[in-house]
Amino acid sequence: FREEGGMAHLCKILLVPSPEQNLTGSRLRYHELPHDLLKVTSCPVFPTETTSSQDGFEDISFLGDRLFWIKEMNKGVSRLFLSPAFEQELGTLDEVIATLHLEYK
Repeated sequence: FREEGGMAHLCKILLVPSPEQNLTGSRLRYHELPHDLLKVTSCPVFPTETTSSQDGFEDISFLGDRLFWIKEMNKGVSRLFLSPAFEQELGTLDEVIATLHLEYK
């Protein structure tokens, strides 16, 4: 791989087999998502955590039926954000993590 600036460092990260990745980080919260990403997807930007619902989770019902799966990698630890619609229609966070681990065995 060419090591010329830009995003060349991603090649090394992406080539790490899924079972060797640490996918046990805490759930990525909506307010932690990059503001630029939220802006380009026409999502509201909140500088702090959104209000919690009665079950203790973030109230992100404003995402409606939009399907989001976002993965953050930081110092070898991966964290995932799944929209409520994604978890309802396609799979829960635990199911996604299990699938990622099984895919490369």
